[in-house]
Amino acid sequence: MTLTQYIEGLRLMDWDYDFSDDYRVYRKWHDMLQTLIAARSTLDIDGAIWNQYAPQNQQYKRPMLFSPELHAADLAISKGQA
Repeated sequence: MTLTQYIEGLRLMDWDYDFSDDYRVYRKWHDMLQTLIAARSTLDIDGAIWNQYAPQNQQYKRPMLFSPELHAADLAISKGQA
């Protein structure tokens, strides 16, 4: 998928597909969403483009790779303080 196709897919995405009574409609948009999610991992790593098109309940929040709280806990364990 190209960046242009990714953006067009996000623009056309039926974000409320899961409310459809027609299984064919549901399947079409479910498959499209899975394709877009897969493309996001290479074309839109931080989710900035995704978040321009997705509704609030579908916004992408990049996982935090470092957490000060977890780091402090790790340090306490390594020093035998836990």
